[in-house]
Amino acid sequence: MRSSTSFLALVVVVIFAAYAWPWYNFVQPALLGAPFFYWWVIVWYVIATFLLVTYALMSESRDAGEKQ
Repeated sequence: MRSSTSFLALVVVVIFAAYAWPWYNFVQPALLGAPFFYWWVIVWYVIATFLLVTYALMSESRDAGEKQ
């Protein structure tokens, strides 16, 4: 239980840090005509989704193992 809570806390801190400071508030460089801000946000949506789904699957498999 403690390791999954630590993992979730780390994920939340990383996602928060990615958006909390204006590291992404730039027009250049552009990727496929889109300013840096837009693809920074899209990339972090994908990363955040992957991390949170990974956490959900890990906790689900852990819960299934405890029930047996």
